[in-house]
Amino acid sequence: MSERPVRVVFDTNVIVSGWISPHGPCRTLLTLARNGELDLALSHPVIDEYLRVLSRPRLIALHGVDAKRIRTLLEDIARHSTMVTPATIGPVIAADPTDDVFLACAIGAGAGFVVSGDRHLLELRDFSGTVVLRPHEMLAALELGEIN
Repeated sequence: MSERPVRVVFDTNVIVSGWISPHGPCRTLLTLARNGELDLALSHPVIDEYLRVLSRPRLIALHGVDAKRIRTLLEDIARHSTMVTPATIGPVIAADPTDDVFLACAIGAGAGFVVSGDRHLLELRDFSGTVVLRPHEMLAALELGEIN
């Protein structure tokens, strides 16, 4: 396979859903990234946001996770990803400024897609040439060969 895999950025909700649910589109996307079929781009601010959300007491209590499991997950994701320097962007999503880290990462990485279930990101649909898709939309586009 000489073609470079599609470069993507996953919003935190994709990571959380893919981690806690053994089935579904988010788990499939994580598997594709782990197998090198998607080029998952990360930046330090994205990892910090993943950690912030994964460390929420409610999530920890509900799913019985601990700091060691969270660290192991983040190390696994980083091992199968491309670290990038995020672009400098102005405030984009006033209603949820933490979402801007995913856009900055995508622009810095030259990623074609941000995959998210977050309505603030999804309302953009496109940001500076980066398309925002729901997890099932990303999988459908990949399966149909609409994305190379």
